[in-house]
Amino acid sequence: AIQTRQFSLGEDLVLSDYVGNLGFDEVTDWEYYYPEEDGDGRKVVQPNPFDSNQPKRTRVSSGSVVRIFRGEFVGVQGGLLSSKGQDKR
Repeated sequence: AIQTRQFSLGEDLVLSDYVGNLGFDEVTDWEYYYPEEDGDGRKVVQPNPFDSNQPKRTRVSSGSVVRIFRGEFVGVQGGLLSSKGQDKR
């Protein structure tokens, strides 16, 4: 079930809608290799795509860092913004 609420902060700011959230992902690309026999270099090998112990790329999510809401200035502050030709949202 979806619940809707109207958030308010102070007298002049009304948060009406939850828009989403922002966070970040840490992505690591893995490279596997066998050392060369002469010890000077290394030979890159492609891991088995079905082996979970040798992923080609891993991603770790930070989760929600910032929640974003849609809001509008009302009352005295909203009137002041409107009189200056600015957007109240």
